[in-house]
Amino acid sequence: MLTSKDISAAVKPQEYIDGYMLPFGACTVLATAGGSGKTTSSIGGAVSVASSGDFHLFGHRQHGRPLKTVLVFGEETPDMIARKLHHELPGGYSAFRAAEALGNVIIISWSTFISGRATPEKIWSEKGDLTESGRELFDAIEAYKPEFVLFDTLSSLSDGDYMQDRVAYSTMRTLNNLTHKTGAAGIITSHLVKGGASKVDEKSCADDLIALSRGSAALVNAARHAIVLVPSPAGAFPGVQRKEGESVWMCGVKSNLGFAGAGSVFPVIRSTDLRTFTAFSAAGGSVAEEADAADKMMVRVLEDYLLGLIHYAAADMQPFAESGKMSPENLYGDLLAPVLPKGASAGQVKRAVDNLIRSEHVKVCRSTATGTPVLDVDGGPFANPELHLDEKGKEPKFRKGAPDVRALADRVIRFAADRMKHREGPDAKLPLPAEFDAAAVDELDVQDDMPM
Repeated sequence: MLTSKDISAAVKPQEYIDGYMLPFGACTVLATAGGSGKTTSSIGGAVSVASSGDFHLFGHRQHGRPLKTVLVFGEETPDMIARKLHHELPGGYSAFRAAEALGNVIIISWSTFISGRATPEKIWSEKGDLTESGRELFDAIEAYKPEFVLFDTLSSLSDGDYMQDRVAYSTMRTLNNLTHKTGAAGIITSHLVKGGASKVDEKSCADDLIALSRGSAALVNAARHAIVLVPSPAGAFPGVQRKEGESVWMCGVKSNLGFAGAGSVFPVIRSTDLRTFTAFSAAGGSVAEEADAADKMMVRVLEDYLLGLIHYAAADMQPFAESGKMSPENLYGDLLAPVLPKGASAGQVKRAVDNLIRSEHVKVCRSTATGTPVLDVDGGPFANPELHLDEKGKEPKFRKGAPDVRALADRVIRFAADRMKHREGPDAKLPLPAEFDAAAVDELDVQDDMPM
């Protein structure tokens, strides 16, 4: 039985590794024709996010730190994978080397991996359950705790007949359990039914596309998120502009995760130069560009909030640490999320703090009590302790523990609103935390002045 502890108000909205349509904590079935470029584009996105935190496939998201990735291939040999990294993906090999040096990428060619075993077997059996080798692999992946995992393709990694419902549900159960336990964004690639691409026209709906995924309907039903891509028929998306070397594809998504584009058909551009797929929105712009603009705006808004938070926390002698468990990004969860704009991420918090340090709005100081680098602003008790001596000439005492963020919330929000109006004009509206009453913002007072 679920209780209020299980259904917490602090549970964050569904997040996507690409900022758009590849969800964390679930395994996506990605079905398209062989030779479409799904393998190459998946490798490109994986080595990029593993080396730099930048993920680009369908959407685009900069995570602020590199993420751990695992790629398992049933058809690709080591030579084929190396060829893609060296010669097909721009910057692919250097990104792979950087990710490897960080310990953030594991690539497995399954046929090579099991060739030396006494009884070579696939990951899933005829019944759709994990084989002994499959269980060993899943245990190792779970222990590694990746944030992105790819299995390519279902037919090459399984002996199951996915026209049988029970087989489909068994396999998807193992994948959903893995991504749920690790929190990873997962992809299992699949193919289309024979001649599937020829069965669509400019009037096809999302259900028409989803029905083209090879296997029984149970495979898609058991997946919490499924994507089907086919080359776009003529006349489907007349307003989409494409460059030389690009082709337009039609995309349909089935999802029970609250994905905004579920049930609709939208265009995706396949770039042969960049070797990736980029989704386009109904407004006609690429989702990657729109997500990038929204991401930059969120980071800018967070700078307003975090400057106030850092200032008031230090003034109360409970400053944030520069790094570690008491840093803003690591306190983002239950502590900071309720007093920051809805939809922010820990990676965006880190980038906002880095920007404030780089612009010298925030100073990295040494705590008088522990020597730990902490955050403050000019004139604060850690940036300028000589300005805060008591009558005996002693510096104020450092208070252990995380800042009391909720006690600071009103001051911080009012400060952030004033800073935004100072920068963007009197009509500028500050995005507010979900818990905060917007009508009360103008009734709050900033208790002390800070440079805008």
